[in-house]
Amino acid sequence: MFITDVIVKEEQELSLIECMLCRDGECAPLSANGSGIADALFTALVRHFSAEFLCLRKVAFEDFNLKANFKDSVKVHRSDATVEVTLVLKSSNARRLYFRASSRSLISAVIESVRKSIQFLINCEKTVTELYLHIEELRENGRRQAEEVRVLKLADVVRVADFEETIKRVKWQTKKNPAP
Repeated sequence: MFITDVIVKEEQELSLIECMLCRDGECAPLSANGSGIADALFTALVRHFSAEFLCLRKVAFEDFNLKANFKDSVKVHRSDATVEVTLVLKSSNARRLYFRASSRSLISAVIESVRKSIQFLINCEKTVTELYLHIEELRENGRRQAEEVRVLKLADVVRVADFEETIKRVKWQTKKNPAP
């Protein structure tokens, strides 16, 4: 997943972001308003993905830090310093998730930290779904030892965020469309 063609418009304390979100070889336009670019981009991504990835509905910003590394600058005025953005999300189960990005562009660092956070949560939810389906298959085939290994892996992933709704949806979908 990557974000390209970013346009940011700011008026007083309201930011509008417009961009292209590319994933799996396809691109789609995104836009949203927010209290700053991080809020606007996070809002746009959550709005775009939350129907498919339910865990995104239950995370919130916990902290946001910016650090300029002036020692990395080359220009006399040091206006080209690298910035590091640290975004901390808090999941509904009180887990703090840290994401960092560095760039000479403040906007690029913000975009990258937000993108990393959303990508991480999407990958976790995909992992939960795959592990759950694999566990069910192993259970049906009586492969207890392999099932137990997958259950432990699933337990590790579900510590990250609340995937209860995701598991309920997978259960419902498998009952509605049983495997042949």
